[in-house]
Amino acid sequence: MKDCTFCRIVQREEWAAIVDENSDCIAFMDRYPVEVGHTLVAPKRHYENIFEMEATEVGSLYAFAARIARSIWDALRPDGLNVVQNNGAAAGQVVFHVHVHLVPRRWGSDHRTHHVFNVKRLKVEKEDLIQTAQRLTSALR
Repeated sequence: MKDCTFCRIVQREEWAAIVDENSDCIAFMDRYPVEVGHTLVAPKRHYENIFEMEATEVGSLYAFAARIARSIWDALRPDGLNVVQNNGAAAGQVVFHVHVHLVPRRWGSDHRTHHVFNVKRLKVEKEDLIQTAQRLTSALR
């Protein structure tokens, strides 16, 4: 989809700090993270929400997300990790290309809430996103 930010990232028409990808999925840093290391995992094929996907595709998406979550855990050593997937505006979905949020959490953070999206987003420089993505990529190897 030409008007979809995530589809443009997949096609390399828009910049993203990419952590990893395979033939079906891509993982990249959230440009407006809740916490340092906030990573998005999305299928390369456009689906608006999880209900448009076949069960096997959902399984592949979450298997890939679990692999990326492990890299966040190993590279950043957070105290916890949220795995969040929103469907529809009422659920907090802002980009209408299905995706999974992987949000590392630390005790003492101002953002320790179960609803990760009613919080102030961090202002992060492009170079910081690249460095964090590189740390996560290295932890995959």
